[in-house]
Amino acid sequence: MAINLPPGANELGRLKLWSDIIATWVTIAGVFSGSIFAVLQYVDRASAERVRETLQYVEKYNEGSLLQARTRLENFWNPRAEEIFAKQRQGERALYVYLDAEIRRNRLEGDVSLLNAFFDNLRTCTCANLCDLATVERFFGKDASDLNGLLFPYAAEQRKRLNDASIGASLELLAKSRKSGFARAYCASGR
Repeated sequence: MAINLPPGANELGRLKLWSDIIATWVTIAGVFSGSIFAVLQYVDRASAERVRETLQYVEKYNEGSLLQARTRLENFWNPRAEEIFAKQRQGERALYVYLDAEIRRNRLEGDVSLLNAFFDNLRTCTCANLCDLATVERFFGKDASDLNGLLFPYAAEQRKRLNDASIGASLELLAKSRKSGFARAYCASGR
């Protein structure tokens, strides 16, 4: 028994087949586009969250005990600038001994330890990808360079005295990284 198809039925079948194929590809493209959009949204939110976390460190750094510690250290350094430069001209050892003795004599060890602990925590946050590397460099890079220039001699004496290479290491690394390709160097060195 033969079924007679109406004229053009063969053409309708072909159009339906093509519309099914096109609909399938449009659906696949839509799912793919939606997936890409979702991934981009996730990456954008994750990046924004890292920046927000870093900005919380900026707040901590500019208030409370950290601000007081930095203020005390600045008040200590500023009137002694000429003396510090004179010791620096006498050589590294003279500067190290002078700064170590002055920090201890003025009872600033707690302030130095507080700042070192802050920079240790900041590095941990950054290297764990919880804080944003570029924001860390932007907000803390210059201060780290300045602080390290003044605190490194004390840290070096403490490292030697206590046989602990980690003292002041995060501050030093942030200061050095800023000069030599920040992103590569800051987290590359193990703790």
